[in-house]
Amino acid sequence: MSNWDLMMPGMGLIAIGTTGVTIAYSGVAHTFVDGMHALTGLTLILGLIFFSAGVLEGGVSTSNRAKATTLVVLSIALAFGTFAFTLSSVSSIPVFAGLLLIIVIPAVVIAYVAMKIPEYAKPVAGIFILAAGAGIAAYVGFGLSGPDTYLISEQPVEEIEEEVKEAAPSAPVFKISILEGSSLVNTNTCV
Repeated sequence: MSNWDLMMPGMGLIAIGTTGVTIAYSGVAHTFVDGMHALTGLTLILGLIFFSAGVLEGGVSTSNRAKATTLVVLSIALAFGTFAFTLSSVSSIPVFAGLLLIIVIPAVVIAYVAMKIPEYAKPVAGIFILAAGAGIAAYVGFGLSGPDTYLISEQPVEEIEEEVKEAAPSAPVFKISILEGSSLVNTNTCV
């Protein structure tokens, strides 16, 4: 029932993407600044698409092979995710994980409802779309104008005042004088 030709590349892309995202967000390499996190995140998402298409081809697969593969991929993803959370100092990781959960949970529930109870697929999808929209709007709204504005940095801008200090000379001072009449040019020279 499952398509192994889609599941295998999907598992490989998921492993590569998860590893890259973990390395990028953990601070081991400077790939976060270089944009590598976006490329490996895209690889992870494409892997999840291939994998889910392979698992769900012909309906929800009940074979032991598909269940074992799904369990292995989820275990690897959770292990790398936990590793990234514990070692990272990047403050946007919870937002990244939240966005992934906003995508994954409705997708799984809607796929299950569409397979088992198809007449409720549209209302459930509508509920999840409204809930995700409300959650994102609340996060952004409270982040911009809530009691703790976590999306806006409110650090006061300090004006830099430069103090001009006269430097006291530390080298020896020599008095130089110009002789009287040395600025006059002598035009009576013979050639």
